Amino acid sequence: MRFLYPSAVYPPDRGPVESMHRAAEALHSTLAESTLPSGLSGYGTDYFRTYIARLPGYLARFVHLLAWAVHTSGARPGETVLFDHGAGIGIVSMLAKQAGFARVIYNDTHEGMMRDARLLAGAHGLAAHAWCRGEFAHCARDLAGRERSRIIVSNNVIEHVYDPFALLRETGETVAKPCVAAISTTANPHNPAVVLRHRRIHRRRELVGLDNPEAKKAGATAMPFLTARARIIREADHTLPAATVAVLARRTRGLRADDIASAVERYRRTGELPAPDHPTNTCDPYNGSWEERLVQPARYESALRGAGFRTRVVPGFYYGYGSRLKQLLAPSANAFISRLGPAGLVAAPYFNIIARAD
Repeated sequence: MRFLYPSAVYPPDRGPVESMHRAAEALHSTLAESTLPSGLSGYGTDYFRTYIARLPGYLARFVHLLAWAVHTSGARPGETVLFDHGAGIGIVSMLAKQAGFARVIYNDTHEGMMRDARLLAGAHGLAAHAWCRGEFAHCARDLAGRERSRIIVSNNVIEHVYDPFALLRETGETVAKPCVAAISTTANPHNPAVVLRHRRIHRRRELVGLDNPEAKKAGATAMPFLTARARIIREADHTLPAATVAVLARRTRGLRADDIASAVERYRRTGELPAPDHPTNTCDPYNGSWEERLVQPARYESALRGAGFRTRVVPGFYYGYGSRLKQLLAPSANAFISRLGPAGLVAAPYFNIIARAD
C-alpha cells in the first residue's frame, strides 16, 4: 500500500488502516492532477505547494494518525464527527471528507488561511461540513451532535499554542464524550537531530527575524523576537536604562506582550527577573505563537490525563520519500523505532499522542 509506512506500527484491526488508505489514494489522485483555483493568496499557494511537493509522505503521516484515532474511538468514520484543529490549508479535512466521516469541521484562527482552504476544498468537491474561524473553545461547540464519537485532530499545531496545557485541559472540559484527541507534532525533543534543527530555527527567529514576505502578510512578526521584546519593554517603562532593557529582553524570551508587561512591572516592584524554562524555545511576543516549541510528550500527557483522558504516545515513522538511499533506509529505521516502542522516540521524526476520554 503506497501510503503506509514500511515496517511501522499500526492498529491491530486493519479496518481503519484500509479505509484511511483508500481515502488517501483517492485524495492523491485528485490533488496531484489538479490546478490551483483562481483567487488563492500567495501565502496559500506557497503553503499548498509545500504539501504537493511531498504529498505521498504527508498522506502516509495522516493515514497513520487517523487510523490510530479511529481505532481508539471504536466507531466507524460514518458515525464520527472530526474536528480539524488549526487546519491550515485543509489537507486533513479533505482526507476526512474523502474517508466519509459523518461531519468534518474545519477550524483555524487565520481568516485568510481559512478562505484559501475553502477555495481549495470547494474546487475539489471536498468541502468540510462546517467552517469555524476562532479559538478552540468557541468552535468546539460544533462538536455537540448525535454522532457516536468525536475525534479532534491537531497536526503541527500544539507546538505553536501559547499555553497548550490550558488548551488540553479546556478540551476535556468543553467537548462532549466519548472523545479522541489525536495530536501530532514534528517538534520531537527526544530525537537529537530534530532538536538541533529546531534550535537553529529558534535562534534565527530570535536574532535574525523573518524574510518571507508572504508569511509576514499572514500575521507573523518580521523583526527578530529579541528586538520586538525590547520594544515592548521600552513601551512598558520608558525610564529603564538600556542595559536593563537588554537584560529583560533576554530574560522574557517565551513570553507574550501582556506577560512581558507584567514581568516589567514585577521587576520594578521587586527586582525579580523572569527565567526562560528552555535554552532556545521562543515565541512571537505579539501574538504568542511559539516557534516550533520543543516540549516533552509527558507534559502534554499529564495535562490530558488531568482532563480525564487516557493517553498513548505513538512514535512517528519515515516514508522514505526522495532519494533511492532514503527509500532503502526507511524500512530499517522504522523497524528500529517499532522494536523500541515508546523509547523509539529517540529516532522518530515526530510523535503522536492518541488520547481518549469517556
